[in-house]
Amino acid sequence: MKAHNFEQKFRCEDLDAVVRLCRENRYRFHARLVQKDIFFDVKTGRLKVRQIDGGRTELIHYFRPNRKGPRKCAYVRVPVGGEPNDIIGILKSVAGIVGIVKKKRTVYYHENVRIHIDRVEKLGDFVELEAEIRGRYKKGLALALLKSTKAALKLDDRNAVERSYIDLLEAKKQ
Repeated sequence: MKAHNFEQKFRCEDLDAVVRLCRENRYRFHARLVQKDIFFDVKTGRLKVRQIDGGRTELIHYFRPNRKGPRKCAYVRVPVGGEPNDIIGILKSVAGIVGIVKKKRTVYYHENVRIHIDRVEKLGDFVELEAEIRGRYKKGLALALLKSTKAALKLDDRNAVERSYIDLLEAKKQ
């Protein structure tokens, strides 16, 4: 199923402070996860297999521009059944692996806004906000809630990051 959201990502000096603000604002704790995203070389958008501790695996294809401000993202997430290494092997043979992102993620929710508090291996600490566009949360309301959540968590646009984790890792290699 195709879905849309608005996203914005920030470098973060103090993840504990963001967690405290989530609690103070009574945002709903959702999960602590360990994720491994394997990115594949595709012609349009980005394609990754996400392996989540606990055995869940998803295939995710998305389109999102690189920019520091809120950006619209269109995506499709499909659960992967069976042996995840089979799909990884198939995609590796037909598309090639671009890179792998490993992260520890804590997730909170504020209405339709997913708050990802990320410690990314080899990159550092980040907070990513994703305001889902669904149901009563049309474009205007989704953007307003993203903005108010950003303010409540004291996230500064000067720390906004325009690129994906995989792009940041690739740039670090060069």
